Amino acid sequence: MLEAMSMLTQMRKDLFAEAGSYQARLIMLIETLYLLRSELATASFRRIKKATKKADLLRNMNLFEAGYMMSICNERDEAGKPLYPNETLRKSELEIRLARDKDFMDALNQSKKLEKSIAKSQCDEDISAASIKMMSSLEHLMFLEMENGKAK
Repeated sequence: MLEAMSMLTQMRKDLFAEAGSYQARLIMLIETLYLLRSELATASFRRIKKATKKADLLRNMNLFEAGYMMSICNERDEAGKPLYPNETLRKSELEIRLARDKDFMDALNQSKKLEKSIAKSQCDEDISAASIKMMSSLEHLMFLEMENGKAK
């Protein structure tokens, strides 16, 4: 809490150092808030696009797995008995085949990269949202000072 207050105080000092009149400072703050909110919306849109791409990728990977599993379940030996009679053998064979499939492994690696990118984007969004909240508080304080005639 104290750290947030000191950050607000520092932001206010920085803002006052850059602009001349109180109204000019307030206008600068409002414009900065507008830009930050626009950037946050754009960042959210990009993160959602990445998440959608990842979901599509995972859906395709599930189709790969289902195709392999169907093939594994349908394989028979010369006597007509299932080649992989129990679930453990089928899962093991599935893992082996998926590990050998270059397309599946590429999709898996791309999915992991997207997950990291989405997490970083979410962190950046959280930081931007916190900055917006702090600047909004500063804006509110400045309006109150103007209303009470304490603007310097």
